[in-house]
Amino acid sequence: MQNIHEENLLAKYIYNDDLYSETDEHGIDIITLRYTLFQCRKQLLVAIQSLFDTEFAYGKVQLREDFDKLKSQCDALKNDYDLLKADFDDLIDHCKILVRQTNEILAERNTYYSEWEYAKSLLTPRPDWDKCVPLVINWSKLSTGKTSDELVDVIINEITHGNTDGYLDKNFQGRLNMRRRITGLLIKEIWEHRFESKSNLKFTDYVTTYLSKRFDNQDRAMEISTNLPDTCSRYRNNYEINLFWKILTGQMEENIYHHEMKEFARIFQSFVKMSSKPLWTILWSSLSNVLRELYPEWSTERISSLIQAAQLDTHQASKDENDFQFMFLFMEDDEGHIGNFLSTIRQFSYLDKMAYVDKIKDLLIGHPLVSMNQFKQVVQMVDPHISKEELQRYVSWVFNSKKMVFDDNKEIKSRDFEEILLRLECCSCFMH
Repeated sequence: MQNIHEENLLAKYIYNDDLYSETDEHGIDIITLRYTLFQCRKQLLVAIQSLFDTEFAYGKVQLREDFDKLKSQCDALKNDYDLLKADFDDLIDHCKILVRQTNEILAERNTYYSEWEYAKSLLTPRPDWDKCVPLVINWSKLSTGKTSDELVDVIINEITHGNTDGYLDKNFQGRLNMRRRITGLLIKEIWEHRFESKSNLKFTDYVTTYLSKRFDNQDRAMEISTNLPDTCSRYRNNYEINLFWKILTGQMEENIYHHEMKEFARIFQSFVKMSSKPLWTILWSSLSNVLRELYPEWSTERISSLIQAAQLDTHQASKDENDFQFMFLFMEDDEGHIGNFLSTIRQFSYLDKMAYVDKIKDLLIGHPLVSMNQFKQVVQMVDPHISKEELQRYVSWVFNSKKMVFDDNKEIKSRDFEEILLRLECCSCFMH
């Protein structure tokens, strides 16, 4: 088909009637000349087509230089692969060895455990000294590295306070054993009078003065003061008692308690404003709105948790009735414990406080010693709306320690980074 097309082209552009006469005037063979010209034209077209095909095919050919470069890269990758594969095989062997050793250790551990269980059933049982933890202060430190006989001596020394002569007659029979309920009520009474008196005395001095005035019998007041440390240590799992003791011993700032009470009062006042008739009653549908107004930054999950806690305190579900008496949310039991609703508020407030402390911690990381100016700048960066009085309160609490060092300028007191964080966690700090 291609040959026919070429012959048609030759016939179209080469054919001439004058050329088809047998001879010309000079006697040249026109037929032979025409045939020869036709063949040359045909060869020319074949050569042109071959040239086009060659140029088109050459565009797909890779240069020898590129090929050599790619080949060298491929060889390098193969070499790296072989090395990595060898390392991987070595790691597999090591892993198998470690697995085998681990299994041997586990089998040996199980053997020792079985022997221990068997010996435990035959030998004389040892006392459970951990039972002394809630009864003896610093038991973990006092019992470290001691034998059973020595531990008995420690317990006797703690009971008799180092004086065994006449102990039963003089001390034990007249010793006051304060129960948790009495301790909680006494602490609640101390806080109420502390708030009403608005005294500027140090909290330790105020408690001592209050106990002396509270009890007509000076000996009884002294006895209560003496037994108060043991009582607070024995009931340290109680939040109110533990907080009171830590504030009394200077481990936590007193403003923690006052800020918590002010926060509860703020919630109560908001409920009073939203209450309808009868008095102290609020709609369940309004509870969520009040909580969102009080805590606009809290998530929906937190608000739902507070509503569920309110349902537990009121012993009813929000779908059962339209309203409820919110006074039940602020009631205390006979030991001074608050309900689920206020406990949840306390828990979420503590989480916000720790998030606040973490922000300050992130900006102080990298400074082994933190000066007052650095601390102030970081707090103002985290909490730009804090007042000067509040900032000064932070500084007074965080840097209120005898263990201080001075910077090179000997003007600004600095403190260890870890101590700053510990003091800050025991401070009444929050986002303003």
